[in-house]
Amino acid sequence: MLAGWQTRNTELEQQLSMAIARITDLEKAVAAAKVGIPAGARRDEHDVFVSYRREQKEAVRKLVDRLRMDGLVVWWDADIPAQAPWEETIEKNISNSKVVVVCWSHEATKSESVKAEARYGRDRNKLIQVFLDDCQPPMFFGERQGFHFANWSGDVAHDCYRHLLEGIRIQL
Repeated sequence: MLAGWQTRNTELEQQLSMAIARITDLEKAVAAAKVGIPAGARRDEHDVFVSYRREQKEAVRKLVDRLRMDGLVVWWDADIPAQAPWEETIEKNISNSKVVVVCWSHEATKSESVKAEARYGRDRNKLIQVFLDDCQPPMFFGERQGFHFANWSGDVAHDCYRHLLEGIRIQL
C-alpha cells in the first residue's frame, strides 16, 4: 500500500511540476506580448528598431503601437527595463534588429544619438526614414527616400503608413 502511495505522490509531483512550467511559459508569453514580441520569437531579436527624439514620444508611440498591431516585432527605448545600462541596451537592440526606422523631427536632426543610430542603419542597409514634421534631414541622409508622417493620425489606410509598412516588409 505504501508503494502505491509513493507512486501516486511521484505522479502528482510530476503533474504539478508540468503545470508550473506551463504557467511560467504563459507568464513569459504575456510579458513578451506586452512589448510586441510574438510567441516563439526570441526576446533579443526584433524586426524594427525605432529611433526618435524624446519630444516626439507620443507620436512615435502611436507608430510603434500600429506596427505591433500589424504583427511586427518592434523595439524602442520605452522597452528598456529599469536599471538596465542605457547605451549597452541600445547597442544590443539596434544590432539585433533587421530594420532601423529613424523618426526625424527638428529636434531629432540635432540629436547626436539619433544621428548615430541613423548612421548605423544606413551603413548596414537597414535604414528607413520617417519625417514627423517639415524638417530637413541631417547631412548625408537627404539622398534617401523618407515617409512624411506630419499629418498622420494613426490611420492604417493613409499612404504614408501603407508605404512604410510595405518598405519594412520588403526589407525583412
